[in-house]
Amino acid sequence: GSNVVVESSLLDMYGKCGSVREARQVFNGMSKTNTVSLSALLGGYCQNGEHEKVIELFREMEEKDLYCFGTVLKACAGLAAVRLGKEIHGQYVRRECRDNVIVESALVDVYGKSGCIDSATRVYSKMSIRNMITSNAMLSALAQNGRGEEAVSFFNDLVKKGIKPDYISFIAVLTACSHTGLVEE
Repeated sequence: GSNVVVESSLLDMYGKCGSVREARQVFNGMSKTNTVSLSALLGGYCQNGEHEKVIELFREMEEKDLYCFGTVLKACAGLAAVRLGKEIHGQYVRRECRDNVIVESALVDVYGKSGCIDSATRVYSKMSIRNMITSNAMLSALAQNGRGEEAVSFFNDLVKKGIKPDYISFIAVLTACSHTGLVEE
């Protein structure tokens, strides 16, 4: 029991330090793995830009928790792999999962980075929990797809609703403005 906790923490630490080879060695040496250890390994690969490896491991996994869904969707966004993102979105829906800010923000990100702004908007509009993370994902999706006026309007709506923008919000809205010639806005 406690070995898997210690080993999972070690996996997480190696991943965060960029030592995914060492993380994989720890994982391979574990006598027992669980969704936490798998999630830590996936997170390490994703954080270090090894998106294909994340997808490969996710496909091999028998048990998938919500953290794994969020991580593999981040990998899909990193690769702009919309078909795979849609497939994973379907798995998420079939599991009757809802209201997971990380997964749903990652879905908006996948669709946004893949140019599927209508799908990103649909996911965002169905979210019951909207916060800075989810709003920044939608704002970035608008910005990346040349929807400058919509991004500025969305940003202004956030401010009116009392949501305090962070640096990511400002970067997204500035990106949107620069791509569409609205810098004066």
